[in-house]
Amino acid sequence: MVPHIIRRRLSVAVAIVLIASLVAACGEGEDATGTRAAVATAASQSQNSPTTKSTTRPAATVSPTTMPATPVAASTTEPATTAMPARAAGQLTYAKFLGDNPEIFVSNADGSGTVQLTDDPGRDLCPAFNHDASAILFCSDRTGQFEIWTMGTDGTGQRQLTDMGGRVLFPKQSPDGRTIAFSGAATPDDVEGSSDIWSIQSDGSGLTQLTSTPGDDSYVTWSPDGSSIAWVSIQDGSSEIWVMNADGSGARALTSDATAKDQLPDWSPDGRRIAYESGGDIAVMNADGTGAVVITQGPAEDFGPAWSPDGTEIAFVSVRDDGQHVYVVGADGSSERPVVTDGKIAVPDWSPGA
Repeated sequence: MVPHIIRRRLSVAVAIVLIASLVAACGEGEDATGTRAAVATAASQSQNSPTTKSTTRPAATVSPTTMPATPVAASTTEPATTAMPARAAGQLTYAKFLGDNPEIFVSNADGSGTVQLTDDPGRDLCPAFNHDASAILFCSDRTGQFEIWTMGTDGTGQRQLTDMGGRVLFPKQSPDGRTIAFSGAATPDDVEGSSDIWSIQSDGSGLTQLTSTPGDDSYVTWSPDGSSIAWVSIQDGSSEIWVMNADGSGARALTSDATAKDQLPDWSPDGRRIAYESGGDIAVMNADGTGAVVITQGPAEDFGPAWSPDGTEIAFVSVRDDGQHVYVVGADGSSERPVVTDGKIAVPDWSPGA
């Protein structure tokens, strides 16, 4: 058997760290997978050297299904704060709690120039830059259920894109800007059950179901050429990274490590590697699932990696020193440093473009 990336037993029994921890902190005890959220630091010592693994698993049968959808009439909310000028690259976006309420923020990549973009009684989470960093997608329950919203990088022009009525999370736009993939439950009855991967056109039309597995599918990332989507799939209690063609065909597992809980992937800008969380650490593997190496190995819990535009660094969230902040580390594990250290921070996204 191949070695597993096993560092410690975490108290985190959750596959979707972002919504699991943040929704729980807002007072809702269950996330979209129906698991209780807990964010805690590890209790035991880590291994001293990176480990590698290769994985195999039979491919899932996935039948894409196109469903009719009517674009949502624009429901707009403008920010109450003074916005900063939009930039094409070099920024981080993330959700941060203001008391019990998460809002969307943007900062320069070094943590300076922080600006609040949303200010709404609803919970605003899951921010991600669009393909050219001219807009930010996010999820919000300001209309009752979590749906996908979009806004300019200065916070203006906020409008709703989906109206599935269940729960819609983790939107990511394709590199060509035409399609948005996300995880979601189609109806309120599905919220505590299985979530799947869906896509829409960027104008909100053309709802298409890409996965239909017996477990929970979430947290998508696109390959730079737009041909493939990686995501997290929880089947038989095991959280693993999977990949499929952009149309939902050809699904196959990239990892197979039930103990480590592999989740929250992000594809590198050159398409050669995928960063992800493995058992509370940040790991990097080849895009075919081989050659996995752990690049953070402290006592903290690290999750939510996001590649820099040039592929040399990775931003991530670390739970340490009684905080949940954004750090940056070299893609080889060197030069780790904090960049956003005020407040409780969720999974970041780094703007595309060099």
